[in-house]
Amino acid sequence: MRSLRRRLLAKTATYKTATAATSTLILGGFTGSFAVAGGLAIAITIINTLIYLGHEAAWNKVTWGRISEDSGQL
Repeated sequence: MRSLRRRLLAKTATYKTATAATSTLILGGFTGSFAVAGGLAIAITIINTLIYLGHEAAWNKVTWGRISEDSGQL
């Protein structure tokens, strides 16, 4: 089964929104400033999103561990 690029981007966006919110809360506790924490969370989110997209794209090219759709296996 192939994943559409839109699905990958939607999964990435929802996941990164949740992790950015979590990072903001944690960093806000450490820094005492939610403005600083928000800036750091945005930077971290952008960098990690690019890494995640690259990682997913690379794994989509790997055939190891996949079962072909016409093999009859579940």
